[in-house]
Amino acid sequence: MNYRTMRMLMTICLLLALPLACGDDDDDNDAADDDADDLDDDTVDDDQTDDDAFDDDMLDDDAVDDDTLDDDAADDDTGDDDTYAPLEPDYDTVFDGFGRDATGGAGGDVRTVTSLDDSGPGTLRDLVTGATGPTIVQFAVDGEISLQSVLDLPSDITLDARGRDVTVTDNGFRILAQTNIVLMNLAFRDMSTLGADSIQIHEGSRDIVIFHCFFDSAGMMPFQTDLPDEQISIIFGSGDITISWCRFTNHDKVLLFGNGDAPGSVDKDIRVTLHHNLFENTGRRHPYLRYGQVDLYNNVIRNWTWYMDKTYGTRSESDGQILAEANWYAQNNPLYFRGAYARLGGKIKQLNNVVTETWIALEESRPDEVFARPYDAAVNEPTADMVTMLEQHAGNTMPAPAR
Repeated sequence: MNYRTMRMLMTICLLLALPLACGDDDDDNDAADDDADDLDDDTVDDDQTDDDAFDDDMLDDDAVDDDTLDDDAADDDTGDDDTYAPLEPDYDTVFDGFGRDATGGAGGDVRTVTSLDDSGPGTLRDLVTGATGPTIVQFAVDGEISLQSVLDLPSDITLDARGRDVTVTDNGFRILAQTNIVLMNLAFRDMSTLGADSIQIHEGSRDIVIFHCFFDSAGMMPFQTDLPDEQISIIFGSGDITISWCRFTNHDKVLLFGNGDAPGSVDKDIRVTLHHNLFENTGRRHPYLRYGQVDLYNNVIRNWTWYMDKTYGTRSESDGQILAEANWYAQNNPLYFRGAYARLGGKIKQLNNVVTETWIALEESRPDEVFARPYDAAVNEPTADMVTMLEQHAGNTMPAPAR
């Protein structure tokens, strides 16, 4: 077989495979999808109302960014290229973003985990469930805590694992109608309960920070549908939340913000800041947003892979608003070309994002209807140096504090 024949056959194979890549996130009707309280995370069948995964001019105008680091000439609400913040890792516990008012258990009792058991004296469960008033929970042990059931977190609490290597497995945390919670330097791995999330944030919970945590499901691969479910779900009107400097790996459905069964009047109050997070070798939902607002800046989203017919980087629908600025989208496989897109009324504004390949599509949808950032943000220039910084510092890398 000569070279020209081989090249023609490869081109035909790629064209035949592309329709599979255009499928939607349509397994959301599974009975056990999106944790026990979440039920159906996509009440509208993906193919009934949207024949095209993208708008008709998907690859026109801003979908593929020819000038990924433009001078911001048309933007009046974000920094120009020469006003980016200095590039440096952040371990400062003065938080920013929508969750900036969270103080956790500051000023309250300080309690210390001394046992890795699920329950009993000195365990995480014992200290959390026994907390009354503001509480800071520290760790004197390293290792895995295999939770035999979901752990409910109360208001006004900080789980501070700085300087430790603490991993929560099998079941995660649930935050129901609580406020003022800070989680730092924890790892979450292999949620083995059907429909389990690493962290569930539900029922109007607010003022929450998840900082320098690590989320991984390597032990569940090859991936079993709905086991586990999301790494983090934020639904039923929860908001004023910042997720920053975290690392997400080896998971399919990563972040769900907004529930398919909740009315827009409830989930419109969702407000989440995602900044300086590293997503790698994950499937989709970075994030998947309905109704609320997400400020997405300085994240690295690369090699989203698990389901060829459903995978994507970032998605907004149902009047959800995503302000996407200075993020880095990298994908080695042209079949997974959907970097960011909107459907069913979703809105996305793209500002100075980087794509590593010209065929990665970043769709902009109704950008004039996307919110303006209501706080100051230290946005870094999206460069290879930013990627390296996140590779080295995102996740549970915080040093022990001076006490």
